[in-house]
Amino acid sequence: FGLEETRYEGPTGIAGVFQDACVAAGIPAVTFWAAVPHYVSQPPNPKATVALLRRVEDVLDIEVPLADLPAQAEEWEQAVSEMTAEDEEVAEYVQSLEQRGDAEVDMHEALGKIDGDALAAEFERYLRRRRPGFGR
Repeated sequence: FGLEETRYEGPTGIAGVFQDACVAAGIPAVTFWAAVPHYVSQPPNPKATVALLRRVEDVLDIEVPLADLPAQAEEWEQAVSEMTAEDEEVAEYVQSLEQRGDAEVDMHEALGKIDGDALAAEFERYLRRRRPGFGR
């Protein structure tokens, strides 16, 4: 399935605690995670949801009915692109992250340059303007 044992060390949620307990008890366990840039980490994130569900389909060899989720993912991605295009500083920041691609990124350095909370708040305001009722 192309799964690998995690080497992650750091803060975790309850899913990590359950997986660790299962492994310690000899029970096979897997968790699914989606890599999401910190500047769009607030739910909902339909693009990440689609990616996770497609991976679940592959691993479990099942078909998950996605309904209109792929269309929502496209709309979400378009909204993110529009938001970043509207603010030159944000666009430059996102472009610099994308250019680094798969390279290891020192997030402390990146966050030191731009206030992540302010960026996330601005993104939420942008989505609220585009979609009344978002985040409520």
